[in-house]
Amino acid sequence: MNDATYRLGDERDRLDERLDELAERASEADSDHARQGIWQIARQVEDRLDGVQYLIDEYSADATVTVQPLTAGETARIEDSMADLQRRSDHSAGGLPGTRRNHDAAAALVDAPFLDDVDADDLDDCLPVVADLPTQAVKWLRARADDLSGIDEGNSKSFDERVAAQGSSTT
Repeated sequence: MNDATYRLGDERDRLDERLDELAERASEADSDHARQGIWQIARQVEDRLDGVQYLIDEYSADATVTVQPLTAGETARIEDSMADLQRRSDHSAGGLPGTRRNHDAAAALVDAPFLDDVDADDLDDCLPVVADLPTQAVKWLRARADDLSGIDEGNSKSFDERVAAQGSSTT
């Protein structure tokens, strides 16, 4: 599992292409249920695209962000921090999903133009910076960390590949 550096302009283009693919799939979907599922995915991609566009507007299309995968140790540290936070607050029902998203994104950051003088290795230093970003930018950061954290790359077909294979076998 390696870090990855993303040029924001390239990420904008990748997400924009993904939306085009989803629009095509939605227009070809043979049921309302299938279309609704595609629309739900498209809304997530739109959120991430909005987050990347915000970062481009603030830092330029040539700016880069480096993200690392979350290891089991890092995830455990985040879970412990979340449990401590929940004990100290009155969030007994439903957990703290927004806070968890911020923790995941902050833990995954290695380098970004918005980190300035913040030590990216120090979660407590990084969290306030991430918390000041728009939600869509944090969702994009977390999604990139999730992508890097997967261990099945090359070991099996992704769900997207399976869906594409089903679509081509029916035509």
